Amino acid sequence: MVYILGFIVLISSLPAWLDEYYFPNYFFSHTHLKPEYFFGICAVCIVFLIKAKLTKLTLVYALLLTGFFIPQILGKTMARAFYVLVNDNLIAHKKLTNVYGEKYWFIQHIKTLIPQNSTILIPPQNLSWRHTGDFFLMQAWLYPRKVITATYVSDLNPNLLFKFDYILISSETNLNLAITWPDFKIPASKIIIYNWENHSSQELNNIDYDPKFWLDKKPWGLLVPKKK
Repeated sequence: MVYILGFIVLISSLPAWLDEYYFPNYFFSHTHLKPEYFFGICAVCIVFLIKAKLTKLTLVYALLLTGFFIPQILGKTMARAFYVLVNDNLIAHKKLTNVYGEKYWFIQHIKTLIPQNSTILIPPQNLSWRHTGDFFLMQAWLYPRKVITATYVSDLNPNLLFKFDYILISSETNLNLAITWPDFKIPASKIIIYNWENHSSQELNNIDYDPKFWLDKKPWGLLVPKKK
């Protein structure tokens, strides 16, 4: 049963794999089947396999993990790895740009602005901030800088964020959502806004960060919280 369950999870990752490797919505454009329906079919198969061995609550968790979250993560990860393997003639920067888009160059730019002994707070690790909220990815890109994910910060009180040297500003779009983070006011000594056109940045000094002001601008960059 374990092998069959693993096979179903692997098959259920197909939409995420194709959308990541080729282009968003690739699976639907070629099959005319919505990915969530495909996940639902796979989830039904999983129910028949494990319903007798789990309680109702754990069954729900198992369905969420094996029918949606794991296929999404597994599919995207396999697509990235496969792209690198079949394009071994490309230089590293080109590979990373093709996999992560212009966000790769954004990270490379802010890396030059952050001292190596600094601590930076990044968005929560969820699907809204697919790359900039990915703790392991951001830690690898920004090493040796210390990366802290907002997912595990128990108190995001704006007045207590001075302990971080930098806070990442992200307006990453994923799953048809464009959410700017941080989504709360922060007393700031400096705001650094990234310019996508020429890969430069503009500094705004002694201006507190207010998400309402930046909402329609979809900013990317850094902010330096005011120290106590």
